[in-house]
Amino acid sequence: MKKLVVATLTFSIVAGCSGEEADSPGNFVYIGGIISLTGSSATPSWGNAMELAISHANRGLASAGYDSSLQFAKEIRDSANQSEQAVEAAVDLVKTRDIKAILNGTSNSSLHLNATAYNSDTSDDLDIPIMCMSCSSPSHHNPKAENEDPALQAAFRNTDGWHFGLSMSSEPQARTLAKIMATAGKNSDGDINEDGKTKISIIAIDDPFGNGFAQVLEASLKELFAMPIIEILTHPKDADLNSTDWGGYITKMIDDLPGDVKPDHILEITFPQYSAALIRAYNTSSSSIPFLHTHSVRENAVRVQVNAELDKHEGTSYLPMDGSSGESFATAFTNAYGAVQSQWDSHTYDATFLVALAVMATSITESKDPSQVSGAEVRDALKLLNNPNGVSIGPGADDFAKAIEAFEAGNTVNYQGASGPCDFDQYGRAVNKLSHWRYENGDFKDVAIYDCVQNMMECPVTTPSNAP
Repeated sequence: MKKLVVATLTFSIVAGCSGEEADSPGNFVYIGGIISLTGSSATPSWGNAMELAISHANRGLASAGYDSSLQFAKEIRDSANQSEQAVEAAVDLVKTRDIKAILNGTSNSSLHLNATAYNSDTSDDLDIPIMCMSCSSPSHHNPKAENEDPALQAAFRNTDGWHFGLSMSSEPQARTLAKIMATAGKNSDGDINEDGKTKISIIAIDDPFGNGFAQVLEASLKELFAMPIIEILTHPKDADLNSTDWGGYITKMIDDLPGDVKPDHILEITFPQYSAALIRAYNTSSSSIPFLHTHSVRENAVRVQVNAELDKHEGTSYLPMDGSSGESFATAFTNAYGAVQSQWDSHTYDATFLVALAVMATSITESKDPSQVSGAEVRDALKLLNNPNGVSIGPGADDFAKAIEAFEAGNTVNYQGASGPCDFDQYGRAVNKLSHWRYENGDFKDVAIYDCVQNMMECPVTTPSNAP
């Protein structure tokens, strides 16, 4: 049996923060989660996905001959999608748990987490990778991104490479949405009401995700249609769910007051709870104008809240699981926790699994105690886990053990994730497939899959066997 010479620690992981307990002596290597457990983007199932990946990593360690003195563990804090709260929690976890990476799930929080590397305050420097499962803002990982705040601009550009995105920019999704709207028109011009004009009304949350998506969607529409009329409304990022006049927003989007043009399509770009509120308001309006949705609607939180009210609605999302790795993950997740709750559960699993692989790759290559691997070493190792000539591995304990054997033999690996290939480009971002979904009989059905992995500009379409 392999046994690393390490300092022995005795620590009980706090229930409610991590979701697991460990009272026996061991060398715990922590992976942090700064995710929304409350608030407008709450996705508690990400904690389950982290737990599953860590379980697989630990079982893989055992299979590879490591004894139980080495264990990966998670520590989760609630960001409530508040950037200041996210940064405070991250700084605390770095100081108290020596976490090797942070998992985060929103463009705005990730922006401010990454900005700690570039601001003038050295007390909040994290010096560890930030893995964002769902940062779709086109400004992230963009070498041309601009911001009046130099630290935020550097964070968007990912100058020092600390930020890794498991989801691609919203630009391919914007182009896909524009194509879907075009096919709805009689002459492939998006003009459903046949008044000779194509109008699209959009409502977006006023944050990097919403504003960035709305901007690239507007650009895509202008590129595809001759003279589209595009109306963009925004709502506050901290809008109160109960007191906000969501019906008023819908009315503004669908109105055709004198001198105005009736829209052919309306579309929302916001967080799940706000999406549910807008869906209710739209259904109350009895409007027949097609209401398209973006990926936030493909969350269990929305289905639970509106269910039948979502029937026949359509939209786009990132593909929740991809290929055989996705099927393997879905089976393991369902067996452990019930049905997959979020389209980002697979991305969360992959982010956790990749961090654990990066720690072990560095530990073995550099002959270091895994608990002593630095954040910079994890960052650098994350860029080397998708070598096309490396040993092919996927999710699961057996493949984690297989990866360790490859590292010990001096080889590299090529990880094929549950969410997709997880091939980070030179700016730190992966590419995914997209789904055009329709909600029918209480579930999301994939009408078509757009393969942006094959070609991110064109995202060629394929049609699954379960298309309605």
